[in-house]
Order: sequence, then structure tokens, then C-alpha cells
Amino acid sequence: NNNNNTSNNKTKKNKKKNKKKGVVSSNDNNDIDNDNNNIEIVKIQLAAPAGDDKTKYPMLIYNHDRSSKTFIHPEEDDTKNNIINGYDCIQSWIQQTGLGGALGITGGIKAYFYAHRTTQKHGSDILSIDITQLASPQNW
Repeated sequence: NNNNNTSNNKTKKNKKKNKKKGVVSSNDNNDIDNDNNNIEIVKIQLAAPAGDDKTKYPMLIYNHDRSSKTFIHPEEDDTKNNIINGYDCIQSWIQQTGLGGALGITGGIKAYFYAHRTTQKHGSDILSIDITQLASPQNW
């Protein structure tokens, strides 16, 4: 099993309600609740680059009521092991189809994705982002 769960084309990130940074996680234990009712739409925002800056900055991700917020951090490429780089995939979706925010594209761009929250009995929840399709734009 790899860190990005390529078998179902999702990237997993720990989702902490106390605003700590997200961490790539692979959890194969049976200490989780896989309730399909935990599907929600999340907004992912990509910061606007400064000039020709090619630096990969963390992307902000949060749900509608902002009760859950975290960051998606760049990953090291692992193409030799056929691991999908979730950060690059999400970044590509946002760059190709993203919308400007309150400041237009000068403040960054955003897109909406489907996500599934897996509640663990011990530890932080895991948020899996569906990187195969976008959700419809939302009014929030």
C-alpha cells in the first residue's frame, strides 16, 4: 500500500480541527469508521505565485462552515514507484479550471472537490480528496 492510495485515486491527508498542518497518511488498521455519509465538498485554494516564482506553497483546504481547516503540502515525486503525487494533481486541476477569489486571480485561485472524512477512534480524522473530478463551484 502506498501513501496516496492509488487504487482508488484519492490522496489522504490528516484533517485536524485545531488548524495544524496536514500530513500524508496511510492507515491500514481497522480502527476507523468508513461511513459513506461523511462525503462533503471542500474548497482548496492555491496561492498566487509572485512573478515567475515556481515555489510550491501549501494549499489551504477547508469545508463550508470552516469547522475543519488544514493545508496540503507539496510532496516529493515518486514516479518510479507509480505513486500519484496528490499535490501536483490538485494543483493542476486548480490551475486549469480554478476560479479567482475576492481579490480575483491576483489573490490566488480555488476549486471545489469531493472529500470523504474517515473518523478514527484514536488520532486525527483522515480526509481523502477525490482527484478524479471536481465538484461544482459553490457560493462560499
